[in-house]
Amino acid sequence: MKKMSFIGTGVMGSAIAKAACKGCDPKDIVVTDYNKDKAKELALAIGAAFAETNEQAVRESKYILVAVKPQVASDVLSQIGPVIEECIKNGEEKVLVSIMVSISIEQIKSMLGVSVDVPIIRTLPNVAAEVGKCITICSNSGSVTDEIFEEYKDILRYTGSFELLPEKKMYAGSVITGCGPAFVSMFIEALADGGVMTGLTRAQAQKFAVETLIGTATLISETGKHPEKLKDEVCSPGGSTIAGVVSLEKNGFRNAAVQCVLDTFKRVLDMGNVDEKEVV
Repeated sequence: MKKMSFIGTGVMGSAIAKAACKGCDPKDIVVTDYNKDKAKELALAIGAAFAETNEQAVRESKYILVAVKPQVASDVLSQIGPVIEECIKNGEEKVLVSIMVSISIEQIKSMLGVSVDVPIIRTLPNVAAEVGKCITICSNSGSVTDEIFEEYKDILRYTGSFELLPEKKMYAGSVITGCGPAFVSMFIEALADGGVMTGLTRAQAQKFAVETLIGTATLISETGKHPEKLKDEVCSPGGSTIAGVVSLEKNGFRNAAVQCVLDTFKRVLDMGNVDEKEVV
């Protein structure tokens, strides 16, 4: 039996499949998609196997990673549920991995519509999986053993790191880890725009913004230094940096960032029909 099948080869599905092929033999990875040409192209590019149907993908692997839009989740899960049930009743190990935002483990179980206990790993990765710098937040169903979870992480170790959370905290976590790359990208672009206005070329300004962000984030991560302390260390009395900090505050930078997280969190809850009182 192969190690992992991917149902859905969009941006995230493809990025994770590519990482999986670094963590094990590409021949142990299976990909499929409603757009067969797209899945075949990915399979050829990474050396993985191609499955004609979702049902075939389920039968061929232990781990089935579902990377489809939440809007079609019910159709896909109800389609593969009977196959998973049949395989488990035949003594085969099957573990379902979901990267679908705002669809809970209980909802996944309901959509599968099976009478057997299917181990489910609910994960929320981000686009940095493509370069091995993703932090994937995870929540497991009760039947996911430590052995299963460790094997899953080992297969996808080249995506980055993993953080296990209670499921009710997945909503808050996804705002920063899942949506955050868009917000960070906007900040990088804004810094670069300012650099262009001061006379740098676009290429120079973007490179400087990106490298500065990477360096600062690495420093905070590796030293554990509080961001506020680092900011204060960079700000000399009466200097240029404090002038920029005051400008950011005057223009609502901090409030805009906080409100961005809160508004995104509200939207995530709305998409999942979740009451904020249940998860805060």
